[in-house]
Amino acid sequence: MIDVFTENYSVLTGLGATVEDNFLSILAGETSIKSDEFMNEKISVSMIKNIYSDSDKFSDGIYSKLEKYFILSISTALSESSIDPKDSGTVFVISSAKGNIDNLDSNDPYKIGKGRIKLYEMAEFISGYFKNPNRPVVISNACISGLSAIITARFLIASGQYKNAIVSGGDIVSDFIVSGFSAFKALSPEPCRPFDENRDGLSLGEACATIILTADPLGDHPIMIAGAASSNDANHISGPSRDGSGLNYAIKSAMTEADISADEIDSLSSHGTGTVYNDEMESKAFVLAGLNNVPVFSLKGFFGHTVGAAGIVESVLSIHAMKNNIIMPSGGFKKHGVSGSILISEKTEKRMNNICLKTGSGFGGCNAGVIFKKHV
Repeated sequence: MIDVFTENYSVLTGLGATVEDNFLSILAGETSIKSDEFMNEKISVSMIKNIYSDSDKFSDGIYSKLEKYFILSISTALSESSIDPKDSGTVFVISSAKGNIDNLDSNDPYKIGKGRIKLYEMAEFISGYFKNPNRPVVISNACISGLSAIITARFLIASGQYKNAIVSGGDIVSDFIVSGFSAFKALSPEPCRPFDENRDGLSLGEACATIILTADPLGDHPIMIAGAASSNDANHISGPSRDGSGLNYAIKSAMTEADISADEIDSLSSHGTGTVYNDEMESKAFVLAGLNNVPVFSLKGFFGHTVGAAGIVESVLSIHAMKNNIIMPSGGFKKHGVSGSILISEKTEKRMNNICLKTGSGFGGCNAGVIFKKHV
């Protein structure tokens, strides 16, 4: 198998339009989550500001809001990259839970027609913008879509099918997504508090992020994907297995592939939604995997649950923290509120961060784990 490395990346959330903006805001404990009214319901939400209004990238066509986010995010990642998106050795992997779902509105708000509501057509439109000759790969697997996209792209490179992959994930906050989470009684009226004793639900957020993967590492101590795995609880149509066994399986499988033990992991970037069941399940999975003493953090308290973008947004920021030897704090956390004896990161800490485990879980019992490791 060919080793796969991270090459460059970008992040766009309610906290800011660059990785550094987001990273510094997180270290300062800032949040972009605000209380708002959606469909006559008070919810907490993080929205991206209208940062593309003056961009000349969009003067030659009609784009949806989400497509603009994708194009800006990918363009930013490519701006300091050696990868050519027009190369036949480069594949696009696009992650989204709902894509242009807001264009179901009878008024056709973006005037793009109904075709690009289909995820594959949206993906072809985005890769076509960058003149990529290959058919893009679309990943839509609930809340692990972003991590699944990274795992898929890694396989495409490791198996020798491509040399590079441009992996980009995005979702917006729409009436459709709000109504779905609302039906599960999963939304909090206040900014979410993952793993906290008083957590009462998740906060939704808009985001788009891009990570470029390659078989050709650059620079000193490049970060590689050392192990990755996914699993399914096969437990319930929406809820996770209460004992954390499915996520534990994905974590241990990723650790086995990476040939590392639990005590070698320096940080754990969790899914951490702030719902009662998810956080409890994750804490049990971490204990089962022997990760009791690894600093655990969730970034959703800073910019919300970004759905199909979450796995990529949170991976990018976790990798950036690795490069800076920083352990990030867990947003919104104040008092330990899960049964698993895990170590929640309460504040920014400067310390060695060579190996990071990123986890994700989602509706239908899907789970994923990816291990990022500095390559010596």
